[in-house]
Amino acid sequence: MDRTYYVLNLEIRCLNINISHCFGNVSQILHWLKYRQRSVEIVLIDNDRPNDDEFILILESLKITRTLKMKNHPSSHEIKHFDSKFDMDYLWIKGGITNPWISLDNIMTFDCIHIDLGYFSFTSSDMNKYLKAWINGCNYRMEYFFLGLRLLDHEILIHGIEVEEIESSITRSYNKNLSQPCVFEGGTNIRRKDGRLATFQQKIDQIHTDPEQIYLFRMVVWQENSE
Repeated sequence: MDRTYYVLNLEIRCLNINISHCFGNVSQILHWLKYRQRSVEIVLIDNDRPNDDEFILILESLKITRTLKMKNHPSSHEIKHFDSKFDMDYLWIKGGITNPWISLDNIMTFDCIHIDLGYFSFTSSDMNKYLKAWINGCNYRMEYFFLGLRLLDHEILIHGIEVEEIESSITRSYNKNLSQPCVFEGGTNIRRKDGRLATFQQKIDQIHTDPEQIYLFRMVVWQENSE
């Protein structure tokens, strides 16, 4: 395979790794890839084996330019914390509770267009801190942010922030590189210091709310001509 790529002068565009299938050989694969090219466009990781060293090696060693998609299986043990800073265009991590190894401070350093993550135990105060950080310029390129969170207290969430509450009769959608559109029925508007408009909303069953249930938190930063 390596000879074929060399003869045709091609670069590898996508790396698909199932850690259990190449267990013990991940460092060898990464060394081979880094020797032949500086970056890779797309990395897909199926993390179904509890091995921190090989998993973290992938994330810390590779320069991923476009997409990282990672699926953690329930059988995977809790991943230890490391200083994760992602700067690809599209970040997608699903499965399990993600926040033991990705902190809110980590998320604020991400340089991604889409940040689509799993379940976190962030509180209303935590997310208030995040919104204030976004207003002041963190995640500057971000257009789409998705988390699973327990029920948030809206008053705590927006404390100290100038907001505009949108009526539920007003519908807006965002569908850039999503399998299905992100639709807002109402929501809360905020503006970054440079004037850029964003809407966030936690989708809640208004009839049956459960403080232990996970509800979807979405945030979209709108293009200037879509306001």
